[in-house]
Amino acid sequence: MSYLNIHDLKVRYGDFHALKGVSFSVAERERICLLGPSGCGKTTTLQVVAGFVTPESGEVGLAGRSLLGFAPEKRNIGIMFQNYALFPHMTVFENVAFGLRMRNVAATEIKQQVTAALERVQLAHAAQKLPAMLSGGEQQRIAFARAVVIKPNLLLLDEPFSNLDARLRQEMRAELLELLANLPIATVMVTHDQEEAMAIADRIVVMRSGQIQQIGTPSEIYDTPASLFAARFIGDSNTFSGKVMSIDGGTAEIDIAGVGRIRAKNHGLGIGATAEVLVRPQRVRLAQDDSLQPCQNVVAAIMERVLFLGHRTEFHVRLSNGAMFIVWTQDSSLPDIQAGAAIKLVWSVSDAFAFPTEN
Repeated sequence: MSYLNIHDLKVRYGDFHALKGVSFSVAERERICLLGPSGCGKTTTLQVVAGFVTPESGEVGLAGRSLLGFAPEKRNIGIMFQNYALFPHMTVFENVAFGLRMRNVAATEIKQQVTAALERVQLAHAAQKLPAMLSGGEQQRIAFARAVVIKPNLLLLDEPFSNLDARLRQEMRAELLELLANLPIATVMVTHDQEEAMAIADRIVVMRSGQIQQIGTPSEIYDTPASLFAARFIGDSNTFSGKVMSIDGGTAEIDIAGVGRIRAKNHGLGIGATAEVLVRPQRVRLAQDDSLQPCQNVVAAIMERVLFLGHRTEFHVRLSNGAMFIVWTQDSSLPDIQAGAAIKLVWSVSDAFAFPTEN
């Protein structure tokens, strides 16, 4: 059942159309991530929901009630800002208590609720410290505690990990998932990081230039991208450009100059069209013989280098047209393939996607 409903949001700043008819819904307790590059409209969408931006048209409904026309403080929405927005002159306790005081909650109730919120994020011992005395990860947890202590109807997270280094991002991602699991509310998070979105979201909303490209679970978007942009933005891919020679049901045969013909899932292409073909590095296997199966693509290549990266081995190979191609594997039993060796790249037709070329 839908809990948050976003319908046909349009926002314009002068001649710039920030949102061009954005629509999606969020179920109760569902975690949604708005994912896309800078300027795609994800933060503007969050600001409309929060009440900081008034849309030109469209609707925002929460639990069956329109939010439009209500001031931000009247929407009972918890917000965790990108820079945490902690008050530097206030103690941790006072920062977390701020929203409750604005709601005229009794002092005894404030003490009880703030203490419980700080215990939830394991920072009750820091109640009398100033934010500057805390690490980046601790400040993030305080910002989270402040956002949820008001018992919001909805939680908004704006790039919550952007100020943390790579290792701390991973640690805090796991902590945030644990914290969210214990909250009976819907969450909308903005990020430009595909790993964060895939780790945290129940569903991802992929955005580009003020419009939604695709909505789906992480696995749906990764395994069955709806557009060239979504396929490139979610996960790494090898890309070919070529001409569609034939169509057979949902499969297109594409001629790649200097490489040969390969087959891929067809997404809206006709015969003679220029196609972009994508295949994930981990969907490809290396072969040095001709023991191939039907429904597979085969491309000749020369091994350039082998990189052992701990969690995977990465093979850089060069195709006959000079283009580079990358293959990943976690298989430690692969034969030792030296640089300069002739190899074949093999992958299933169902693991390749063919899309129209985009600007």
